[in-house]
Amino acid sequence: MQAARPLIHIRHKRKKASYATLLIFKAQNGLLTREEEKIIPRSTFHEWKHKDLSGTVGFDPDEPFLTNIDTLHRISENSALLKTNEAILRVIDFYRTVLDSVRGNRRIWKENRIEIVNLIASIKDDIGFNRACQMLRISTQKYYRWMRQSCTSSAIGLCRRLHPAQLTHQEQKVLKDYVTDGRFRFWSLTGIYYRMMTDGKAFMSKNTFFSYARAFQKERHRFRKQARRIGIRATAPFRLLHMDTTILRTLDGTRVYIHFIKDNFSRAILGWVASLDATSLNPARNLIQVCEKFNLFHREIDLMCDDGTENKGEVSVFLERDDVRIRRVIAQIEVYCSNSMSEAGNKTMKYEYLFPQKPYSYHDVIRILEKAVPEFNSRPHGQLYGLSPDDVLAGKMPDKRLFREKIEQARANRPEINRNQVCGIC
Repeated sequence: MQAARPLIHIRHKRKKASYATLLIFKAQNGLLTREEEKIIPRSTFHEWKHKDLSGTVGFDPDEPFLTNIDTLHRISENSALLKTNEAILRVIDFYRTVLDSVRGNRRIWKENRIEIVNLIASIKDDIGFNRACQMLRISTQKYYRWMRQSCTSSAIGLCRRLHPAQLTHQEQKVLKDYVTDGRFRFWSLTGIYYRMMTDGKAFMSKNTFFSYARAFQKERHRFRKQARRIGIRATAPFRLLHMDTTILRTLDGTRVYIHFIKDNFSRAILGWVASLDATSLNPARNLIQVCEKFNLFHREIDLMCDDGTENKGEVSVFLERDDVRIRRVIAQIEVYCSNSMSEAGNKTMKYEYLFPQKPYSYHDVIRILEKAVPEFNSRPHGQLYGLSPDDVLAGKMPDKRLFREKIEQARANRPEINRNQVCGIC
């Protein structure tokens, strides 16, 4: 017996799919990918073509990137351009991933906040403000905070009215002129700092000077060793001298032996001789010239040097003369300390004068030292608190408080000057 058919056929209603509004927008502008076109029915696609999105909540026809929709459409139609843009986006994503993993990236971002704020301001009209902040990995709140802090009239990017204790515009200009002056390209920052105050151009603490100097001269590298205990110190000029020899190889392969004699108290280079051999004749000649120049005969003087053969021979013959009362002291043998003061002078001559100018031959070394030694002796010295070695040899005494009153006066005048400064932004 055949089973009876049901009188009513029950059809199960197919569940209606939901689509994101972005897909409708892409369909209207021909931006759908092949995979997206496969999952959208023809009837739905036809309906989307005539759908008005202006009444949709969240849709803004004035969105910045909609103004370039024709360009996006042309890129999507050209497979070569599409692949190129996709490759560029992958490269951008790679760099963003690498930057996120870099240690200290927050510090790097903060140090470059002025450039980041300016970049966002220049691209936000093209891609939107929120997207620009997102691409540069900062929040909108941080952008506005940095914008208030990023004063272009200040080297450190701080608003003068919000931070009135910073250096004035004129003081920053003077500091920049000194730091970037070609005459001081071989000077230490400490020497430039004291020269600026000696000239009476501006007055500030050393830490403040260094903070601003780094902003104006970011690529200045200094070679430093680990700090050691203070060595032997004289109480007056010409009581303790240091003698040492350093070797410099020029670009043509010549080995040049440079002999220096330095005063312990004033840090002045009293004499130098450059030669092509390491015999004791040249150090002895240098010592004789120093004694004649400064009239050091019949004076009780200690001469510190190492135990090298260049400090014997002719040097010993000169020290045995009746009119010479110089007592030779061998560093780290007869006394506990090293001849580090003389070695420090050698390092200064090499790294601040000789190496940067790349002498090609022996004669180039002579030419450089003829200018470098007088300049070194006449420039302000950090250990002498702004005095030069020549000043101390002439009788001046180093005074740590030499510029204290002027620094305090400049600090007291600074807030009022900055409050009245018009920076053009705030």
